[in-house]
Amino acid sequence: MIKCHICGNQDAKLAYSLKLCKIYRCQKCNALFTDQDSLRHKQGKDMYSAEYFTETHPNFFKESSADYQKHLGKSKKLQAFLRELKILKRHKPKGKLLDIGCATGVFLDMAQKEGFDAYGVELSDYASKYAEEKFKLNVFNGKLEDSKFKKKMFDVITMWDFIEHVPDPVGILKKARELLKDDGIIVIQTTNDDSFMCKAADAIYKITGGLISKPSELVHPIHHITHFSRKTLLNMIKNVGLKPVHIETSEIPLDNVEGSSVLKAAVAVVYAIAWALNSPFEIKVIAKKYHHNLNK
Repeated sequence: MIKCHICGNQDAKLAYSLKLCKIYRCQKCNALFTDQDSLRHKQGKDMYSAEYFTETHPNFFKESSADYQKHLGKSKKLQAFLRELKILKRHKPKGKLLDIGCATGVFLDMAQKEGFDAYGVELSDYASKYAEEKFKLNVFNGKLEDSKFKKKMFDVITMWDFIEHVPDPVGILKKARELLKDDGIIVIQTTNDDSFMCKAADAIYKITGGLISKPSELVHPIHHITHFSRKTLLNMIKNVGLKPVHIETSEIPLDNVEGSSVLKAAVAVVYAIAWALNSPFEIKVIAKKYHHNLNK
């Protein structure tokens, strides 16, 4: 039996049989998740070695280096971080900020320059060491649940493209809620399985009986364990005692998409259709604690 990562139900059906993994859909809560036992790839901390940043996703992380400031004028990813900080400061002008899955520390360095007391959590030995050495950041190298942060320590907690990578997203959110001050905010950004791109890949997979699976592999990479829809993400957030106060969608900047120029051209077309249908590939939620749950 395959256990759902969100609700724990063991009634799941195979949704995709891909080259490197199998993906199941929970029949109770409709969550889509990768069966880790089916992964034909190293897992855990070993998945996030230096090669993950420099070879597997070189485009996604190409501006995530110590000289990132020289890319600010052209990088849509870095400009998005700056916009996010402005939004965060409307809610919390200052205070302690924790970035979970902080990678090489670029967002944290920006937050620190904006006046936040910045902390990070990063599983990758390579990335956490980089953040500490290049940016002099306070980064815990390991899993959030093993950290020694005090309860109600943080004013802001961010998770940029992180929650989809963990085998127990509910447990992570519960732990993050414990670390959040009563009037704090949590920001979660992840991929959106309701997006036009994912639905198009799903249609191709089903129409061809799984013979054409490459689109589904691209939108469900092996490093992602849970593949959230808007509904499953919001239900999970609410079930751990958090209240969504802002929701928006976005796309990964085209410059940060991995692949050939032909693939990027195709992605650009998909992006245009997705925006027209109000169905982009990423979703961001800002949430606060439910007041009636504050003492739980």
